[in-house]
Amino acid sequence: MNSTFRDLLLALAALGAMTGAHAQQQPSKLTSSEIALEVPAASMVLPVSATSAAVFPPCGGCSPKSFPVTATTKYYLKREPVSVAELKAEIIGRPELILTAVYSPRTGALISVTADIPAPRTTPRSTR
Repeated sequence: MNSTFRDLLLALAALGAMTGAHAQQQPSKLTSSEIALEVPAASMVLPVSATSAAVFPPCGGCSPKSFPVTATTKYYLKREPVSVAELKAEIIGRPELILTAVYSPRTGALISVTADIPAPRTTPRSTR
């Protein structure tokens, strides 16, 4: 065996030993910074102000829970940012519509609510 090949085998053996030692360390703890839920519109009560809360069940079969809103809570129709009033106006009468609610598991605060429906088109004013 020539010395270059032998050195390569020794390097591979050392790498394998280090990989095995690394694998025996404690696994990393995974934490979620946000949790997204699909909630039927009929099961969600949207907030009435910037200091109130949304109420919805955090899982199928769970009791409803309050998720406080903050000044940074966002509302969307598809990807279009809207106010909570605009979101309410578009989902009213659509109890089967599925909303995506995102909240922080650390604080419990509501981060966003999205309805997968297009925002209403506004007609531009004509200039005469």
